Amino acid sequence: MAHDLFTPAGCFYPATTSFKIINAYGTKGRANNTLFLPADLIFCSSALPTLTLRDFNIHHPTADPLRVFKEDEIPSSTPCFERARELGFSLLNTPESLPASSCRL
Repeated sequence: MAHDLFTPAGCFYPATTSFKIINAYGTKGRANNTLFLPADLIFCSSALPTLTLRDFNIHHPTADPLRVFKEDEIPSSTPCFERARELGFSLLNTPESLPASSCRL
């Protein structure tokens, strides 16, 4: 689901009157450990500033550098993280920005 939002007063600063929110939900495929929603659909090129929301339920060192990963986690998460990086997306909930009580050790 995607929403293009507009406000004449500006969203984040006066010059930006529109932005896009994409809310994507998907799970890993049962047969081959791939995502039902491909990374290029979740992270799409847009002329508007875009915020993509999703409970990715995938693990990658970019988002969780202290985690011990299972063998299949990094290969299954890498396409999303690479696509997001290619399009200039930033991870908003980095481990450094979370309260200590919510970080996994």
